[in-house]
Amino acid sequence: MTPGSLNMLFFRLCAATLMLGLSAFGGGCVTSMMPGDLAQVQPTSDTARAGRVYLIRGWSGAFSWGIDDLARELKAQGVSAHVFQSDQRVVLAQTLVERYRGAKDPEPLCLIAHSQGSDDALFIASELSKANVAVDLLLTLDNVDLTTVSKNVRLAYHYWKPGSGDSNFLRGLPLTPEPGSTGRVINVNIAEDGKGLTEPNASHVTMDKDTKLRGHLVNHVLAACPERAAWAATRGKAGAVLLNNNGPRR
Repeated sequence: MTPGSLNMLFFRLCAATLMLGLSAFGGGCVTSMMPGDLAQVQPTSDTARAGRVYLIRGWSGAFSWGIDDLARELKAQGVSAHVFQSDQRVVLAQTLVERYRGAKDPEPLCLIAHSQGSDDALFIASELSKANVAVDLLLTLDNVDLTTVSKNVRLAYHYWKPGSGDSNFLRGLPLTPEPGSTGRVINVNIAEDGKGLTEPNASHVTMDKDTKLRGHLVNHVLAACPERAAWAATRGKAGAVLLNNNGPRR
């Protein structure tokens, strides 16, 4: 059994126990297990800031309610942010391809994900790459198995933590760019160089809920999603996506 399979087995066991308890008292985590609205997948937005952010929870959503909190904070900052379940990855990828491929002057496209959702975000980015659709920003928290960032991703930040000792349980892995990529992939090991970016004792299951780290994630999104007036000034110029053999570029 692979380390990723062990992680998923743990999540399934814990999620089953958690959901039994939630059904008894209507815990706030229930909303984190609801599927996302695919109607919100659009290449443009009408919010104060240009762009759309698609956030993906970890397996079942039961442990990734911090992703929902992050979405609410982004919305408060004027960003169009929408949360999806891990098991929506195929239909979400298909919908993104359908609505962004060939779109004129699409606004910034951002993906944020936690745990198994990080693997899903990497898969979705790869599917978008096949359709020559750029991903402006990818933010991942502690992936499970997938480690390659496709060449259509312009900027990726990956916050991860290795296992303890020889353990690969509830850990992340560093990401690497696809050969030929011109995008930037920035790995931040929160146990070493990124130790001061999180609350003390941050772990795989708390990373999405870490309020200190959340501030950095919000800042990354705000940098990728400019205010509406600033974006409008660039449309048809720097805002247009140009394609070459290496994939999308500005």
